[in-house]
Amino acid sequence: MGSAYRTTRERKSSIAFLVHAVPIFERGTTKTYDQHEEEYLENLGRQITANMATPPTSVKFLRNREHRENSKSKGSFVAIVATVDAEPTFVIPGRILAEKTTWQIYNRSCKAEHMHLNHKNSVCKNCLEFGHLTDVCMASNKAPRCAYCGGTHNHCNHQCTAPRCNEKALCRHTVLNCNLCGTTSDHHSLDHNCPIYKARNAPRTSQTTLPQNTQSIGE
Repeated sequence: MGSAYRTTRERKSSIAFLVHAVPIFERGTTKTYDQHEEEYLENLGRQITANMATPPTSVKFLRNREHRENSKSKGSFVAIVATVDAEPTFVIPGRILAEKTTWQIYNRSCKAEHMHLNHKNSVCKNCLEFGHLTDVCMASNKAPRCAYCGGTHNHCNHQCTAPRCNEKALCRHTVLNCNLCGTTSDHHSLDHNCPIYKARNAPRTSQTTLPQNTQSIGE
């Protein structure tokens, strides 16, 4: 799919920016969806370069196409991720990027912010994986996973399929499926009582607090 624009290979030291509410334009009839998106992302790369002297190494959508079309804006506005090799040098001398700022993209002020990918013990509500928050999920080529049943829909859209059940969210008929520990049991993927979640988020015991008189095995 033409879901990303790249100028050079991304480096491990790359810095990513999340840009919100970027306007998108109708595809027309002469291009396929992939051709339209590829051209759109290439143009975005030039728009972003106009805000900073360093061109981005890649520009991609934050969400997949299905998620964008089902969003509140129906795909009229999208979130994108722009990656640069190092802290950018801005066109305006002396300007320094704050944690959050605005970029002018297609004559619209769009909020841009550093992406923080160090949330190693957080669970993304989109892909149900550890390591990042939902707003910065990079699984743009994957369908969302339901935290309750494990289906290919977001847990906000989970509905009971039992006859005559009027519940629109989690109910007693749902067979809970936890993506973290891989079990079908009494908890879902966002339950902090999941043993895998609890183990990853348990406070580490300092070595100085360990018992001093513990006998070795075999004594």
